[in-house]
Amino acid sequence: MEQRRDRRYEVSVTAEVFLPDRVLEAHTRNLSRSGVCFECEPVLAEGSTVAATLYLTVDGIEDAATAPLKVTTHVQWTSELDDGRALTGAQFVSLDPAAQKILDRFLAALGE
Repeated sequence: MEQRRDRRYEVSVTAEVFLPDRVLEAHTRNLSRSGVCFECEPVLAEGSTVAATLYLTVDGIEDAATAPLKVTTHVQWTSELDDGRALTGAQFVSLDPAAQKILDRFLAALGE
């Protein structure tokens, strides 16, 4: 059985993934304290490092008091879907304390 360091929360939030030549629209499939699973097009390269912004919302409503979460991620795995999109599992790279606090507060609200 696969052991994970952090609990995953099944949540779909809007995200932007920043590539050198463009910005991709994405959604999350799940989110944890240590990483994220994006659904986007095209397939991101395994082993690459990409910046992303997560727009943390609950029930589709963005909290005006919470700034979007800007993260740097390391792509761990990818899986192509039948429709040309892909799932991408990415680990957060050194979240600063303020970003970690925002993420922790958001995840705690999901667990209620």
